[in-house]
Amino acid sequence: MTAPAPHRPHGGLTHQGLVYGSDEEFLAATVPFCREGLTRGDAVLAVTTGTNIGLLRRALADVSGQVEYVDAQDWYHHPGATLGAYHRYVDRCTATGAHQRVRVIGEPVWHGHAVQHGDGAGRLVLRRCGPHIVADVINTGEAEAAWYLGHLPPDPRQPRGHGMWAVRHLCDLLEVHTDQEVTTVRLHMGLD
Repeated sequence: MTAPAPHRPHGGLTHQGLVYGSDEEFLAATVPFCREGLTRGDAVLAVTTGTNIGLLRRALADVSGQVEYVDAQDWYHHPGATLGAYHRYVDRCTATGAHQRVRVIGEPVWHGHAVQHGDGAGRLVLRRCGPHIVADVINTGEAEAAWYLGHLPPDPRQPRGHGMWAVRHLCDLLEVHTDQEVTTVRLHMGLD
């Protein structure tokens, strides 16, 4: 778990990652994040699991009603729809001037490739490389990844297969390395 980045008074996007192993760790990061945002007048959206929504509502108690909650199962259907929903949320919250900024807790399933196409398990390795965060999702299953994985837009009617395409559009660089036993999906994201 990492400490939140300092407040930046200028506009722009600050994207933080949280790896947590317990309800307590989840709440230790998200409750201050929400309360600080509400204190500053930010709109706050929590897109997470039903269980975490319940935990967060109880922990926020007196200010819980000022946070908008959406179950991740209802939010993360298709990448295009999800990005559109985030865009509409930001527009709705900032268009009238009621909020200058928004804060979002978003909890999509990032290990979907390893779980769906591998042996059901994967390993995530995160590191900082200069001005970038690099994440490796490593799968030891026997599934082979095509070289063009995520370069071609998926059919919007298909129920699966949108993840790599969406991730390619959300990060600075996505690499896929595969051999007979291991597939590594490497994501590069700038910190600036």
